[in-house]
Amino acid sequence: MSEITLDYLAGFIDGEGSFSIYKAKKRKVEKIAIQFTVQIANTNLEILKMIQNQYGGKIYLLKRKNKSWKPIWKLMWTGEKAISISILIKDKLIVRKKQAELMASIVRPENFTRWHPMYQDYRMQREKAIIELNKLNRRGNEVLIN
Repeated sequence: MSEITLDYLAGFIDGEGSFSIYKAKKRKVEKIAIQFTVQIANTNLEILKMIQNQYGGKIYLLKRKNKSWKPIWKLMWTGEKAISISILIKDKLIVRKKQAELMASIVRPENFTRWHPMYQDYRMQREKAIIELNKLNRRGNEVLIN
């Protein structure tokens, strides 16, 4: 099996992937959690497995409206692993560079609890990143390449 380089992974994510940060309400608890995800959707399960073998993540089969269409698979990284992937490839991306930089910028320092004096600043930065990433992910945004 050949090695999947960071350049290849970045190109694949630029073309077939997405970055997202969203708020998820935890079950049975009045608490909102922030979920980070990086994902790639593709009909080629073999290449997704090669990427998974090298960079981790989980593969899911997506439901299709039309059963005659080819199956589509999604390789997904969540949480800290999504942030790690963002940090690894952010300088190699073109189309989704800003999204990766946003996700990489809100890394939560180790042992950083809500009682830490800088926690409110971290939360505000995280909220701004969610808003900005949602803007960047809207359909119809143009990407300018110098």
